[in-house]
Amino acid sequence: LTTACTCDVIPIVDVTCPATTLKITYDNFIGGNKVIGTQDFWIPAGAWVVDPTACTGADITDTKVGSVYTSTINFDASSSEDAQFTWHPPANWDNSTVLWQLVWTNTGGSAAETIDFDLAGVAISDDDPIASATFGTAKSVTDTFTAQNDHNVTAFSTVLTIGGTPATGDSIVFKLSRDTASDDLTGDCKVLGVNIRATVNAGTST
Repeated sequence: LTTACTCDVIPIVDVTCPATTLKITYDNFIGGNKVIGTQDFWIPAGAWVVDPTACTGADITDTKVGSVYTSTINFDASSSEDAQFTWHPPANWDNSTVLWQLVWTNTGGSAAETIDFDLAGVAISDDDPIASATFGTAKSVTDTFTAQNDHNVTAFSTVLTIGGTPATGDSIVFKLSRDTASDDLTGDCKVLGVNIRATVNAGTST
């Protein structure tokens, strides 16, 4: 036998119609292309960092809601607050744009009140000065109050371009902020986490 090539095909006989033969490439059979395409990366609230120099600002708390334990980043309604997270993407990420989605809850608010959050990102390469990092243009997501302590999921944002021209091996710093000038939810918006949707263009990272 010779070694199989990725372009080789494996025949498949349809038992309901034996005269019909299907085929699958060897590459697909061994799973070489299974993870190519968009993938979601969940960033929970407990993984974010709030401004350590701020006397007041977003804070991260652990709470029990019924029988469920939650960790949330709490953004208040009256001041501009932010939190940041560093994502080290897999090497098979395409170093391009991403989409993002917010998962949140609240203990205050009333019908028809809304939230509005912005996310921006910047790529930092090996040996880059961290203090010189400049975030790209933020993209927003919005949502509407349903009920107190509900689990709420926004739609995905429009395309988010990351500042600093990402390259393989970079770390990506995301900055999340509540746009208090545009939303009107009463009290804290409690963020459970952020979902990042990115594209990978190879079956493995190596």
